[in-house]
Amino acid sequence: MIALEGTVENVFYHQPDSHYAVLQLRERETGTLVTVTGHLPFPAAGEALRVEGRWQSHPRYGQQFSAEALRTIPPQTAADIRRFLAAGAIPGVGPATARRLTAAFGEATLEMIEAGPDHLVQIEGIGPARAAAIHQSWCERLGLRGLIDFLTEIGVSGVHAASLFQRYGTEAVEQMTRAPLQLVEDLPRTGFPLADAVVRHFDLSVDPVERAAACVRYLLYLQADRGHVCAGKAEIRSRCNKRYGITDDVFQLAVEALQQTGDVVEAAGGPSAGDALLYLRPYHEAEIGIVRRFRALLSVPSDLPAVSAEPIAEAVVRQHAICPSPDQIQIITSILENRVGIITGGPGTGKTTLIRSLSAVLESLNLQVVLAAPTGRAARRLAEICCNPSQASRVSTGRGGFRATPRPSPGSRCGDRR
Repeated sequence: MIALEGTVENVFYHQPDSHYAVLQLRERETGTLVTVTGHLPFPAAGEALRVEGRWQSHPRYGQQFSAEALRTIPPQTAADIRRFLAAGAIPGVGPATARRLTAAFGEATLEMIEAGPDHLVQIEGIGPARAAAIHQSWCERLGLRGLIDFLTEIGVSGVHAASLFQRYGTEAVEQMTRAPLQLVEDLPRTGFPLADAVVRHFDLSVDPVERAAACVRYLLYLQADRGHVCAGKAEIRSRCNKRYGITDDVFQLAVEALQQTGDVVEAAGGPSAGDALLYLRPYHEAEIGIVRRFRALLSVPSDLPAVSAEPIAEAVVRQHAICPSPDQIQIITSILENRVGIITGGPGTGKTTLIRSLSAVLESLNLQVVLAAPTGRAARRLAEICCNPSQASRVSTGRGGFRATPRPSPGSRCGDRR
């Protein structure tokens, strides 16, 4: 990696939650202004930084330095400290207060702020409450900066600093080193890689089965975040082995331990012969519940009128100028014969065509069509798919989606909203 040192000239952007920042750094050796991106809490103009990373070319903003590690170099002279504080490094300290602080404490100003509010109340205009707030803000800043330095040391991205600091505060580093696997319980979706990095960096002794169990839970959470309620046992075993060096025997013991505690459910039906599926228990219970609800719906006969293949084809051709295939007609017929149906498949498998065709058939029967989707964009897309601009229809927004109902007005258009 490339290392640069310099002084922050401007802070273009700072995201308070993740602490992602875009800075303008004046390089110390050449005086060149460099745009730097990375995770840095409470950036301030006048602050000296050492950044390590790589040059990248942004398609819109041009050449930037993407920092994987950012370390602050505390200002040393009274003038640098005054400029640093005046730029808003500490909430509640502006140019006037910065001037009074540095006039009183000189190069020891930051040490006095860290030492406690008793020193600060000596300054004109700083009362006990304000002194306590300044001291607390500075200590939080130091704690968060120290946490990012620690994460950099163990090879972990600073993007995790915000969630760790929110959970543990200024004791985050102590908590991580004292009981690293507790991170898995406190931060189930991100805790294991952090805990494992601490264990490996400091060569700590942990129970191998406990570590493997934490790894299995983490990988299943990753699957859930990608939209999968379960994963093949063989796939999880392989990832545990290749990425984290967990042997097959220890993996099996970990799965058994997780089953005993009720955290994980193992079920038949893996993606390959002889394989099983692993679920986090809440997702297994959710899937079973959904199946039971669908079975209950399917147990009640459909009250839609029976429709033969010819009227189905005529309705689709008339509205969308599409001639459905025999398989599509069979699927539409099957959906109409039941109270519920699921249409699923990858891109290009005909889901959109099938939904449009089904909507056309239902409207040809003079039935009301209600479209619902989890987001407004998805709802609008559904309305575009199922409505023809020449149809007499009304699309009105409602909670969770759009409702399209026939209306005998030749001037109306799909997409009209009320």
